[in-house]
Amino acid sequence: MFSGMCGNYIHSKTTSLDEKYEAVIFQRDCGATTGFSTQISIIKFGSKLENDPGNIFSISGHPEKVAPELVWINTNTLHIKHDVTGNEYLLEVDFGWFEKLKIKYGK
Repeated sequence: MFSGMCGNYIHSKTTSLDEKYEAVIFQRDCGATTGFSTQISIIKFGSKLENDPGNIFSISGHPEKVAPELVWINTNTLHIKHDVTGNEYLLEVDFGWFEKLKIKYGK
């Protein structure tokens, strides 16, 4: 589906310890015929969340019910408090090219 037909609605943001990045939890809505989707993107601190799917994490369900807690362990490691079930649509373990960020999962 084209991104112009979808919308992102921010649920929460968590800023990295060095204030270079933000992890953004949002609901992606692509119309009445699709279910709720909770997604996470990492963006540069202060940047606008674009109208694109999440770039590190995506699961079915509304953020009010399924959004995981996000914790920056250090300047380059984000902990997503979510037990991996295999039902995730997207589950990245790192992000970026030059300043690679690590992504950990689990409670």
